[in-house]
Amino acid sequence: MKKSTSLERIGVSVEDLENLVVSPQALSEMYAITPIEGRYKRYVKNLGNLISEFEWTRRRIWVEVEYAIYLSDFLNSSKTEKRIIVDKFSDDEKQTLRTLYQEFSPKDFIQIQLLDRKTNHDIVAMIRWMDHKLSGKNISIEEAIHFGRTSADINSNVYATIVKDIFEIEYLPLLLKLQKKLITFAKNYDSVFSGQTHGQFAEYTTFKKVFANHVDALRQAMSPFIRHNQNDTSKLNMTGKLGGAIGNNSDIIGAYPDLNWDSFNKQFIENALNLKFLDMCDQDEFNIGFSEFFDILTRINDVIIKFSEDFWEYCSRGVFKKKTTNEESGSSVMAQKTNPWRLEGGWEYLADVDLYRYHNLIKYKRQGDLRRSIRKRTIGEPFAKIIIGFNRIISELDLYEPDTEFLKKEAIKNISMSSAYIQTILRREGISEAYDLLKKISMGKRPDLNTYYNFIDALKHEGKITLEVCDEIKKGMLPENNTGHADMLADRAIARAEEQIRYICNLYSIKKH
Repeated sequence: MKKSTSLERIGVSVEDLENLVVSPQALSEMYAITPIEGRYKRYVKNLGNLISEFEWTRRRIWVEVEYAIYLSDFLNSSKTEKRIIVDKFSDDEKQTLRTLYQEFSPKDFIQIQLLDRKTNHDIVAMIRWMDHKLSGKNISIEEAIHFGRTSADINSNVYATIVKDIFEIEYLPLLLKLQKKLITFAKNYDSVFSGQTHGQFAEYTTFKKVFANHVDALRQAMSPFIRHNQNDTSKLNMTGKLGGAIGNNSDIIGAYPDLNWDSFNKQFIENALNLKFLDMCDQDEFNIGFSEFFDILTRINDVIIKFSEDFWEYCSRGVFKKKTTNEESGSSVMAQKTNPWRLEGGWEYLADVDLYRYHNLIKYKRQGDLRRSIRKRTIGEPFAKIIIGFNRIISELDLYEPDTEFLKKEAIKNISMSSAYIQTILRREGISEAYDLLKKISMGKRPDLNTYYNFIDALKHEGKITLEVCDEIKKGMLPENNTGHADMLADRAIARAEEQIRYICNLYSIKKH
């Protein structure tokens, strides 16, 4: 018989290896500085469309163009005669302006980069590029671009729209997918579970309740995503500002003192950019809303990290068994191993997320400095780690199922967990020393079911309890009868979580998976 090769044993041929072509993308990934852009790029491939330097630049152009259009409409609807834009932009002119960001290309980006090296200012370089692109189109907006504005009026709003889109397009659907996965585990498996406190076997619960606890914790952590106001319910929204160099609109008011710039700013931020307008700011806003937002994400991470730690412990204990394939190996040497390595990686990525530096955007000098801008430009990193973490944890959960036979054996093996139930019934019957009696046969020992049955029978023979109470205890102490309201509480928590998922999906227009 021909001996199979090591490649054949995992379903790979020599031709599969030798005929591989190294693509530009593969070459880029193998020389990536971090695993986010290399090994784990597949998890975050869509994130670059929202957070890349290219997208930052494209959105800056978007804000500038829409601002010029709003300014044109506003000035031409006012009674002032001193107009920097003599005539209101026509619909065709507006569409021509919008092609600057709608058809923005890699070549356009490189052109702006070239200008940036000359100006040493990205916004100035972008403005000069816009004027260049419009030359020969009979549209002059050089005076209107950036009129009365400062760089922070552009960058802070771009940042807000980017965070908003990452949250709604990438983060939230994945979080809900993880929540649904936990709900599926809770609903699909019906088994007694040996609960532990301080790492010691304590009392019985159910598998459903153990998972429902995590489900409900996530539900609570996600609750700020739904804002309940007096008259309506709204989704969490990011904030934006327009205020000039230090937030007073001084320059634009100096040019047009009789116009309602506060109303203009609010309409532009809320209607054009779909952000919540903040009128109080200096160079940038205080970022209190973003501080709250990152606090929420941190709490959600904490819940998922706690779940990951528990799940890992349960795998170690034998509660779960892994669905394996012939091709997969858990260890390079120990053939028996099936490790939860995807979960470990996801858990570590979540633990490595530092949202405090974004929470802490309120720290800056006087009316403003560059540090906030530097932090904002790196916002893709923590989101990338979260997305990688979520994906790895979800993929690991797909490979595990509870070992129900193990759970049953573990429960009966640790029947001493019923001692609290027994002593509570005995105290109800007037036996005040019940705790001490049970302590003698339970603490530091491994009593089996017969030990407790003999103990209960002795109490009956001594006349301390009736036959009915004896039977009540023997039946009630069995693991399947000694879980209290576990499943009722779990069902209630799951129903609340499922209702929240439906509400969030509708509120944020998230497609159901």
